[in-house]
Amino acid sequence: MNLKNISRNKDIIDNEGSLEQIFKINQFPLSMGCVDTNPSSDIRIDQIWSKGINSGVIQLELLAPLELLYQSQHDAGVVGALWMEHHEAFASFIKKRYPSGPVLEIGGAHGILSKIANNERDYDWTIIEPAPNPAIGVDAKYIKGFFGDTKHNFTNIKCMVHSHVFEHLYNPIDFLKKSYESMDKESSMYFAVPNIFEMVERGYSNSINFEHTIFLCEEITEYLFKKQGFNIIEKEFFKEDHSIFYHCKPAKHLNSSDDIKLDLPKNYTQVFKNFWHNFETDAKNLNNIIKDKNNPCFIFGAHIFSQILLRLGLDESNLEGILDNAESKRDKRLYGSELMVDSPSIIKDIESPYVVLRAGAYNAEITKQLKHINPDVVII
Repeated sequence: MNLKNISRNKDIIDNEGSLEQIFKINQFPLSMGCVDTNPSSDIRIDQIWSKGINSGVIQLELLAPLELLYQSQHDAGVVGALWMEHHEAFASFIKKRYPSGPVLEIGGAHGILSKIANNERDYDWTIIEPAPNPAIGVDAKYIKGFFGDTKHNFTNIKCMVHSHVFEHLYNPIDFLKKSYESMDKESSMYFAVPNIFEMVERGYSNSINFEHTIFLCEEITEYLFKKQGFNIIEKEFFKEDHSIFYHCKPAKHLNSSDDIKLDLPKNYTQVFKNFWHNFETDAKNLNNIIKDKNNPCFIFGAHIFSQILLRLGLDESNLEGILDNAESKRDKRLYGSELMVDSPSIIKDIESPYVVLRAGAYNAEITKQLKHINPDVVII
């Protein structure tokens, strides 16, 4: 499949500097979702991570077509107690600073944030989203489309909100320019982003991928916003390893570019390299553990959590299947594999089942669940 027309040939930070390849995974599954199609129809492309010569920022060089990347839902941000806690915390962050009025949310998908925020508050909440999928009880108004499309022009936006959207943008600078032009200069933007640098440092496999195409850290996020005319007013961490909430405002006058410098963490590149090396080592170690056991072994997470281990060497023939809490994934196949998805409840009556668990910030929550289903489960 020819993807040259959507490759990054220049550094995303300055659109000038060239890129230097530092890591490559051959033929990685393009989608994180679950499907009911034949494995032969799965699309794989090389995942090429490169560093900007000028900026030092690590970014994905080949970008997947959006219509293929999001061809199936993977329910991230919908299922689980931790995600609900996140939505409630971010809604509270917004409500303390913006008690009422019109809101434009970018990429709201299920609309759960609007539902929580609207509880006992008077918001006129609109969501622009290419694939609306409102949850039960969501009364926000939906506009189907992408922010920035010429057919959807917004002016004098009073309050803009986006949660775990910024890290998905192929061109964050264009998004920020459009946002600045569309917002009232007395308005506010509230946004949440995953704490990607911390996640990569801790080895969380859902941190960088075909959807999160820039190895973001706080310094990069704040640099991009300041460079495009936004003043960072406040930021707040949700957990140490999950998300960062920001409140920013468009400056009345654009900041001087000469006054804004990007200083990356000193260990930025090494943290990235360690991330991939550790997964390669982990996959080999898991193979040694699993092949010597007679107990049935499963892997948890029909998502990138499993795909990254499988692609870096975990032998799927030693696995019975994938466990996942999302009902929409049941009896489907994880894209890029032949493994079928089932409910975690299937381990209930199995004697000492083994479960590979690499779900990052959600490990504690999932471990508790699995132990409740079967106290004899062995988490590896």
